[in-house]
Parts: sequence; C-alpha cells; structure tokens
Amino acid sequence: MVANNASWASGPGEILRHGLHLLRKDNDVNRRLAKISIDNAVELMVKTYLGLPERITGLAISRKEFQEISESFPAMLDALEQHAAPKLNGIDLGEIERYHRLRNQLYHQGNGLTVERDKVAVAKVEREPSFKVVNFGKNFPRHT
Repeated sequence: MVANNASWASGPGEILRHGLHLLRKDNDVNRRLAKISIDNAVELMVKTYLGLPERITGLAISRKEFQEISESFPAMLDALEQHAAPKLNGIDLGEIERYHRLRNQLYHQGNGLTVERDKVAVAKVEREPSFKVVNFGKNFPRHT
C-alpha cells in the first residue's frame, strides 16, 4: 500500500520539521509558531492521505465522502478511525483533536497565549532520531 518515503507526505514533512526546528530556540513565540506548524502538518497529512486513490492507501473513500469530511478536522479524524483503524496503532486521535483545538485558539483568537513545551510536540517525536507521523509509512528524519 503506502510506500515508505511517499512523495505525498513531503510537504507535511517539511512543515513538521520546521515546527520541530522552532523548538530548538525555546521561547514563547517559537512555541506558539511550532504548535501551529506541527498541527498544520498533521492536518495536511491526514487530509492528503484520506484523499489519495484507493490503489495507494487501500482505503475505500468515495470522492463525495472525501468532499464532505475534508471540511472538518474532527470529521477527518472520524474517517481515519473508520477506514484506517489498523494503521493508528498507538495513536490517540482524541489527543490529536485536543491539540488541534488548542491550535485553533492560538491561531484564530491571536490572544498571545503561551504554549507549554509539552503541548507543542509529542515527547516521543522529540526523543527519537527518526519517527513516523500518524503511522502512515512515511519516515521523517529529524531536522539537524
């Protein structure tokens, strides 16, 4: 199905690496921007993955269904749960949705909230030299 180093994940991977890179200089502004970048990468990856042809993912999502779910992040997470549950081993969609809500507050309200470092990136991502995002078969080496 989805090959390692899949080209569809290169854009989200770049945004993700940028977000993680921002954490190197740990300050309020960088944490806010990192949170927004990391969440944006996850949202883009989920949307792109769900929209790929069935021949690539093995997921049977019609164009009509994709059109309906692609307008709402919670709906996209529901679709992942429904269509790709075996690929979500160890991934807590509830936590992803909670972080997305926090990102929405930061992004849409622009009230200068400070983000704690542990709320920006999953600790597992920061500890491992390479990691898989949303477990879709794409390895992203850490930005050095």
